[in-house]
Amino acid sequence: MSDFSAFVAAVRAGDPDECNATVRAAFRETAELPAEEIAARTAELAELIGSDPVPVDCAAYPALVGGALVESGHGAGPAGPAALRRLAGAAPDLRSFLRALPGPDGAGGAPEPGRVDDGQAARITRELGDGGAAVRAWRALDLLGRAVLTFLNVEEVRDGLRADPEVSAVLRALCTELDEAVGGYRPALLLLDLNEVDTLLVLDRESGRGFRIRPTGVTDTDQLHALLAGALIGPQGRGLPGTPPAPEVVAVFRDQDPPEGEEVPVRGAWTLHDADGYWLTGSRHPASVPDLDGERVVVLDPVTMQTQWYAGRAFPMVRAGLEVLAELPADEARSWLDRVTPARVI
Repeated sequence: MSDFSAFVAAVRAGDPDECNATVRAAFRETAELPAEEIAARTAELAELIGSDPVPVDCAAYPALVGGALVESGHGAGPAGPAALRRLAGAAPDLRSFLRALPGPDGAGGAPEPGRVDDGQAARITRELGDGGAAVRAWRALDLLGRAVLTFLNVEEVRDGLRADPEVSAVLRALCTELDEAVGGYRPALLLLDLNEVDTLLVLDRESGRGFRIRPTGVTDTDQLHALLAGALIGPQGRGLPGTPPAPEVVAVFRDQDPPEGEEVPVRGAWTLHDADGYWLTGSRHPASVPDLDGERVVVLDPVTMQTQWYAGRAFPMVRAGLEVLAELPADEARSWLDRVTPARVI
């Protein structure tokens, strides 16, 4: 029997201890296969992850293998969507687990995800009368959550999630609750927010020009700022005045690693504000930009205080991009600028 076959048998048998004992060998065997065979394996992993007879604490192990393959440079295939659906499906049991804990709101005594001692397990199972489903879900959470976080780095997985708003909504609500209960789920929420922004309306207050842009994989406004500068400033962009960032700087914000051991400084070309006149600090992200009349609006204002940061991406596996879809007609741009609030003094 191959290492992978032994792993599959452990998963189907519902034996988490044997899953844990065989998972590393199963990954090593799979990672050494040719690409087309790895693709076939991810389909088998997806079937195991989504199989109803497989308990969730065993389904977490094939999800972990699929995530490790992504981290090794392979595609997510169907394993990514299957892991996201399995975590979403576990949401009721995870909430039951939190409610069954001591404390006025349940979550006060939550153990770390994946860790439940035998005494807690017996008490919660007895209290809920659910045959241990809530305990199994909590024991699965560490591995399954880590796999889901990895899969959310993959653009194709996020695109698929956009087409499944029900699962997306369940995951966002669940990750919010888990972050409040035990912490550590903010990165997943940031990646889920990448689904929420299709386009941004960018208005340059000084020139009166406006552009509709599509950001992809952009997780904060420092990254957005640099990509906008690369796309809009100078003759290689859309002709806005200023000095564009060097191509190698833009490349780091898109999909390249900075030179080893070096920090790549970036200077702000503008001060970015939202339509209400509030400064869009670097920690903000495109999904946090409020909309005005159905559009998320970013206003480019002249620099009043020089800022500098360093090129990089919050999620190195996420490939980012920014496409200028169109420039607004002059009268439309002016109409939008008339509706936005002047920049507020900090």
